[in-house]
Amino acid sequence: MDYSRAERPASHDQAAAGELEEEIGIAGLPLTEIAHFYFDEPAGDGKPAKRFIKMYKVSFNDLPQNLEAGEVSEVRWFTKDEIKDLILNHPQQISEGLNLAYNRGYIEAL
Repeated sequence: MDYSRAERPASHDQAAAGELEEEIGIAGLPLTEIAHFYFDEPAGDGKPAKRFIKMYKVSFNDLPQNLEAGEVSEVRWFTKDEIKDLILNHPQQISEGLNLAYNRGYIEAL
């Protein structure tokens, strides 16, 4: 999430809730933090990158239909095994943060 100083939320929790609402139209549901770690290895482009990564889970029953064009192309359910398969066999299809979370043992918290 990239924010200018003027629009930056007060907390990671607020930023995550805002992105969830903005990108897939889910609002007002409690987020549960499942991972929080510091990452200082080079990014995929080889440039130095120092950042904190937080991951959350939220529970709801229906797939969201209000997707932000240009940001989200698809939303679907995944089992833990499907997530692990993506990470191990198709790493180019997932975010660097999800890969790191798996390698640090956080996926079991899902």
